[in-house]
Amino acid sequence: MQKKKQIEDGVRLRVQHEDDLWALAQMIRPGCKVGMMGFRRDQSTGTQESGRAKSADRKPMWIVLDAESTEFQPFTDNLRIHGIIIEAAMDKGSHHTHAVGPRDELEISWAGGISESDRSLLGEAVQDSGRGRVAIAVVESDEILLFEIAQHGMRQVGDTFTLRGGGKREKKSTEVRNAFLAKVADQASKAISAEMPVVICGPGMARVQFESLLKGTGVGHRTLNIGTTIGGRSAANEVMREGAADVVLGEFAMAKQVRLIEEGLSRISTNGAVTYGRKELEEAVASARQRDLVVKLSWNGPGELDLHVDEPLGTVCHFDSRQTRSGGVLVHDGFGPVQRNCYEEYVCAFAAAGEYRLSIKHVDGDIVGKRAKLTIRRYVGTDYEQAHVHPSTTDGGDLRRHLRGRPEVRIEFAADHRRQCTADAGRHRRLHRLWVDKGDQSSMRDLLSDHLCQQDVAVSGGAPPDAVASI
Repeated sequence: MQKKKQIEDGVRLRVQHEDDLWALAQMIRPGCKVGMMGFRRDQSTGTQESGRAKSADRKPMWIVLDAESTEFQPFTDNLRIHGIIIEAAMDKGSHHTHAVGPRDELEISWAGGISESDRSLLGEAVQDSGRGRVAIAVVESDEILLFEIAQHGMRQVGDTFTLRGGGKREKKSTEVRNAFLAKVADQASKAISAEMPVVICGPGMARVQFESLLKGTGVGHRTLNIGTTIGGRSAANEVMREGAADVVLGEFAMAKQVRLIEEGLSRISTNGAVTYGRKELEEAVASARQRDLVVKLSWNGPGELDLHVDEPLGTVCHFDSRQTRSGGVLVHDGFGPVQRNCYEEYVCAFAAAGEYRLSIKHVDGDIVGKRAKLTIRRYVGTDYEQAHVHPSTTDGGDLRRHLRGRPEVRIEFAADHRRQCTADAGRHRRLHRLWVDKGDQSSMRDLLSDHLCQQDVAVSGGAPPDAVASI
């Protein structure tokens, strides 16, 4: 695919290969505007001459469709786009079909501009433009199949070469088989472009002889010989599935897709972690992004701060132990002076019951204003997510909460905190609540007056049943 120019809310493209049609079929959906040169019949030019009808003239023109649907069959030479004409020299409001093939140019625009997923797909198509394909030859002693692998599909090249058949025929001798392999090798060298790598595979040793014969044709094909457990098209699928030919197939989306499908089928058969269906997949992805606890420490200046997290199971997560058996991970260990690197971040997807103690060490260098910011987010990615921001100060040692001078922040999770998350959702705007020790009412009043606590604060005679933060 060649990107010609950027237009308002869209792009002008030139189709270079059949593989580009697959990408276009994914990007064009109902509501897209698709413009390209086409033909419409001018009915005013239709006449009757000597009792015979003269057909109306077909006039070329630029036609813009409000796309309704697309039709695409892998490895055909065109993509059909159906829609209503919204811009043309005639027939506005009529139905029309664009037939898009290699060397055609078209303009595509989306309401609100191109989405991130379409932008990524388009970038991939432009980057892969002109990339050579790979051939797979499945060789058995009496049957040979040739396949061509493109970025997103596999097709058979020509007919199946075979010695098989019914009726009376000459007994298969070594001479007959050798002649058969030599004939197919010669035809394959003509059907496969010289720069195309060839993966030769099959369940027997005939593939070794075929490789030698193919190289003997004088065409400089790069070859890779792989044994398979089965023949036919299944052998080609096995090569892609097992990853044995990744040295030449690894860059092709088709090979990756086959392996993902096989992994999905394997998980289904064992009740593993897998889902299918657009809605179900979106829900699974959203669930996978949920985190019980995310802590980010940020600052300015050339100095360095370290975040230490003492976890309920007795483990400590910090720069020297970035992943713990409690499930905590220090995903970023930062240092100055580059601003975008001045932060540390701790993540725990499934928080264990108990208390998390957060402490901050001033390691080296100057911290602008001797201040830092500690952001605590809980139940990230859910409807009950909340964040608390804790500004802190330092005098060269430990950073302390500027409200009460304590060197640490404590966060507690109950054993049933996830169940409570759902149960309390209707009663609380926020699941997590700032907590002050029993009897410390004066401190709580001070806390309420501070800008950090301009959110829901719960007070009771004992600890709340869900996660709490103790200052």
